[in-house]
Amino acid sequence: DYIVPIWAVCEAADGPPYIAMPLLQGATLHARLKREPVMGLGRLTKVAREVADGLAAAHERSLIHRDIK
Repeated sequence: DYIVPIWAVCEAADGPPYIAMPLLQGATLHARLKREPVMGLGRLTKVAREVADGLAAAHERSLIHRDIK
């Protein structure tokens, strides 16, 4: 859970490097906040916990995440 596999790291002949990963379905936190600008405490706590669990899973695998979403 929380770790998305990287299928390939490539560089296009005429473009920038890119990482190929599976497409994940769902809305971004930004989109959610646009629909519902004020989250209830229960929802906010759930989101914060999932972010913390995701970071813990990454750190357990010695991964550093510099773009938390």
